[in-house]
This record gives sequence, C-alpha cells and structure tokens, in this order.
Amino acid sequence: MHRCGYKAPSVRRVYIPKPGKQEKRPIGVTAVSDRALQRSTSQVLTAIYEEDFLPCSFGGRPGVGAHHAVSTLYEIISGRKIGWVLEADLKNFFGSLDQEWIQRFVEHWVGDPRIISLIRRWLKAGVLEEGVVHPSEEGTP
Repeated sequence: MHRCGYKAPSVRRVYIPKPGKQEKRPIGVTAVSDRALQRSTSQVLTAIYEEDFLPCSFGGRPGVGAHHAVSTLYEIISGRKIGWVLEADLKNFFGSLDQEWIQRFVEHWVGDPRIISLIRRWLKAGVLEEGVVHPSEEGTP
C-alpha cells in the first residue's frame, strides 16, 4: 500500500436467505488478506465521522444498533400522546449508492489521499459471482 501498488481484490458475492422470505440478500465476502486493511480504514473513518452523528443516529455505528434505537424510541413516546410512528425500510440501499457521490462525500471530510484512493479502489474492484468478475458501477461491493 505504501508503494501505491495495492490492487483491491474482487469481492465474492454470496446470497443469504432473508428471514421469513423467499428472497435472498446479496452479501460481499472480502479476501482475508484485505480485511485488516478495511478494518483499519473503517476505524479511521469512524474517528472522523463519529463526532458529527446525533445521539438519535443508530445505523451502522459501533456500539449502537437496533436495540438502542427501539429503547430510545420507547423512552421518547412513553407517556406522550403520539399520533403516528413511521418505519421505513430502504430496499437495496447499499447496492444502489452512487459511487461518485460516495467518493465526493469522503473527499469532503478526509484529507488523506491514500484513504480516498483505497476507497475508490474498493468501489471499483468488481464482484466475483459464479466465477465471473463483474464491474461494480453502483453501490458498495
């Protein structure tokens, strides 16, 4: 990576069943050798972005999850007259993200060109499915 010769390996696509549905969810499995680099990059990005999250933001953050969200919601609505509660499920959110937008978003807050380059390489690495590597034009592999 320090010599700028790093080439991101393709991500192997597997499908796992969705609970209670016939439909299956696509999951990207990264190469074992790449996981440490992705984990350390994730830690850098978490340190950068974590301070900007609101206490009511739960998705994809370390140490908080769905149980925290439900608990917070319960605290907010208990003892109050509530007219409605909205629940939303974004279909194929990570598979439909605009890669150009992701890169611009990261570039806005991250000043290290090595991190930006790594993310660009991971986004463009492609997806290995049934022995064939498909380019990834949108979403995160």
